[in-house]
Amino acid sequence: MPRPRIALLALACLLGSSVASATSVRTDDCDIDSDYGLRLHGGVIELTRDEGTPKTIRIDQGRLWLDGAEQTLNAADQRRIARIEEQIDAVVPEVRGIAIDAAAIAIQSIVHVAHVLGNENARDAKARAERIEKQFVSKLDEQLAGPGWDEAGLEAEIESLVADMAADFASEIAGLAVKAALSGDEKMAEDIEARAAQLEKVIESQVEERARMLEARARKLCPRLEAIAELDDALEVRTADGKPLDLVRR
Repeated sequence: MPRPRIALLALACLLGSSVASATSVRTDDCDIDSDYGLRLHGGVIELTRDEGTPKTIRIDQGRLWLDGAEQTLNAADQRRIARIEEQIDAVVPEVRGIAIDAAAIAIQSIVHVAHVLGNENARDAKARAERIEKQFVSKLDEQLAGPGWDEAGLEAEIESLVADMAADFASEIAGLAVKAALSGDEKMAEDIEARAAQLEKVIESQVEERARMLEARARKLCPRLEAIAELDDALEVRTADGKPLDLVRR
């Protein structure tokens, strides 16, 4: 009886890790962060956080609300708030594209594995992948155009959908390893093992390469994020306790 097949099990694990790699493209290289989560409501920008004051910042057509109270802005701050609004509106479509492409990397790698390993459900995998990709786009556009875009919620949704699909196929791949080990057919086991070992290298390389491309796209957002940071630093409006807004940190 052949020994347990390591490459198949490694490939199953790689499917799970490829989801995390592909869907976690961030703009950390910009050295800009924020304590707030972003939501969009029909063109209105809402920044929220669980701790600190204010908890909610609302921006709409150059006007500013802190925890529901509209602020009186001088002319310079009105212009700054309007510019911040413009920059955020410009960033969102690109973030949308990056999110969709990141999810596609993970989905396509899973389908590729099913196809090359001769999985009997490979055709179903492709159809399922197409459905999930449509779900991503639909969910994203629904949030952008409807009740609001929840940045953290969307990321969790993407990771959950892709992770579910990855888990299904990781289980099937692990099952192939067991089947090969128990079948007594050394040639079949060696063939599956060889294909799995090659796939592991190919998938890892493809995911890393495409993730790097997405990271490069994300870094192109840095000038806009830096512009937001500069405008934020220049704001003269203060919170109820006399502190700067600090929409972003750098």
